[in-house]
Amino acid sequence: EGLRAGTMGKEIKCIIDTRSAGQDELTIKCEGPQGKKALSELNDHRDGRFTLYIRPQEVGRHSLSIQYGGHHVPGSPFQLRVSSAPDPSKVRVYGPGVEHGVLARYQSRFICDTRGAGAGQLTVRIRGPKGAFRVEMQR
Repeated sequence: EGLRAGTMGKEIKCIIDTRSAGQDELTIKCEGPQGKKALSELNDHRDGRFTLYIRPQEVGRHSLSIQYGGHHVPGSPFQLRVSSAPDPSKVRVYGPGVEHGVLARYQSRFICDTRGAGAGQLTVRIRGPKGAFRVEMQR
């Protein structure tokens, strides 16, 4: 997601390239919605490129200010949306398709309810003989 979004507990990483801007000082500041500063580290590659690592300390909209020579770079301050880490224990799976004794040639369905689990990617795996299942997924 670059400089748009992040997840609590995961580092946000970006590269800053100042090679065409000449020599000057690069400063960064990242604050959360309650004013809490995000942990940040700026690594200088000594060739005009920098790697910025940000580890947010709270959920919500963060403001990331990047200045070069005392002036905001284009797009700064950036707004980062930080969400809580996904919680797989809050995913509920239910319906006739996950009950024992489902017969061949029987159309069955089940629900994966991810409400309250946070942002994340849902993966569903169905095991059995190759070609035995026709799977359709809907949101």
